[in-house]
Amino acid sequence: MAQDKETCIIVGAGSGLSASLARLFSAENMSVVLAARDIQKLKGLREEINCDLVQCDVTNIDQVESLFAQTDQILGKPSVVVYNPSARIRGDITSLDPAKTKLALETTCYGAFLVAQQAAIRMTKIGRGSIFFTGASAGIKGFPNSSVFAMGKFGLRGLAQSLARELQQKIFTLHISLSMAAFPLSYDLILENKRFWIQMKLQRLTFISIAKIAAFGLGKLN
Repeated sequence: MAQDKETCIIVGAGSGLSASLARLFSAENMSVVLAARDIQKLKGLREEINCDLVQCDVTNIDQVESLFAQTDQILGKPSVVVYNPSARIRGDITSLDPAKTKLALETTCYGAFLVAQQAAIRMTKIGRGSIFFTGASAGIKGFPNSSVFAMGKFGLRGLAQSLARELQQKIFTLHISLSMAAFPLSYDLILENKRFWIQMKLQRLTFISIAKIAAFGLGKLN
């Protein structure tokens, strides 16, 4: 049976960029699923836009698979997936806690792989899809006392670029986007098997303006 509406999963949902995206996609008549470790904080947003909430730890393979399986059952296969989680640990290399560093990398980068894998499995079957990763300037340039965050965001950027080149031959209409909530804002975008590199320099970015820029890749906004 065909889906009545397009479905979007936003992973790592909170009150900032992800909430703006959720409102935007809901306004475009899409079914929205918000996933987070703590879904209690999202109840107000659920009441506002009538979305579904799923508890999910992105570092847990079974929970990520369950997130997508639940979405398949309730709303159908997602055509849009947003990955927003990240973990930042500041400190010089001689004092960083290895265990906390491992967890941070799993949250920022490994979780993105798990989510992208489940998204790609479904999008290759329906022949279209959009995957968005929330990047950062740390994914372009490493800063002092921020090596852990840089490692995660560099890895995220590499994942996005690799998937864009890998999946464009398998998905007829594909968008892989790495958007950064800092300026300059830049992301890699694949649109109907044509590759574009967009660089924008903005003095100020609000969460909603970033959401609209991301939605440009979907062709949802005029």
